[in-house]
Amino acid sequence: MTAHGPRKAAKQGRARVTVDAILEATARIVDQVGLDRATTNRIAELAGVSVGSLYQYFPGKQALLAALIEREAQADLAAMRGVVDECAALPLGAAIDRMTAELVARHARHPGLYRWMLTYVPELGQHPKIRAIAASGRALLRDMLTVRRRELPAGLEPALTAMILGAAVEAAVHAAIFERPECLADGSLARELSSLCRGYLGAR
Repeated sequence: MTAHGPRKAAKQGRARVTVDAILEATARIVDQVGLDRATTNRIAELAGVSVGSLYQYFPGKQALLAALIEREAQADLAAMRGVVDECAALPLGAAIDRMTAELVARHARHPGLYRWMLTYVPELGQHPKIRAIAASGRALLRDMLTVRRRELPAGLEPALTAMILGAAVEAAVHAAIFERPECLADGSLARELSSLCRGYLGAR
């Protein structure tokens, strides 16, 4: 166990329900008031568990945030897999619209929470895990572009293209979380990112 890791894994169904409730309560409170003002007592109360039950699984607030960081990143990746599967029969441009809209919408749910997660990723030792998940997301885009190679301009190589677009979109979303959170919810960021990606890919 790392300093910010869980005390024990939730292996049985009831334990997983408890941990999910604790993490969901953490997400709501951190999004509303920030990590500094969140308390384990308040988190336990919202989750409907005793603070003792919370401490059975997590040694403190930072361990809770570390678990949330990994959970949200994995959920974002799973959501993108679902969108790619749903868009298999769509033209490339329409697929890009759906992917950017989904990614931005997920971050628009809890911008305050994402600010704290992004701030604490290095300190909590989550950077290698998050980079690995981000690489999986770029691999997903690479595979989609490989299948659609005939729709791409001549000379675009799927792996490099996926790396460039993935990094650009990730950086823009993260910047918006800190600087322009309103553009996550009003649709403007998703539209601009879709336009950027469409232009790079030559997709109409």
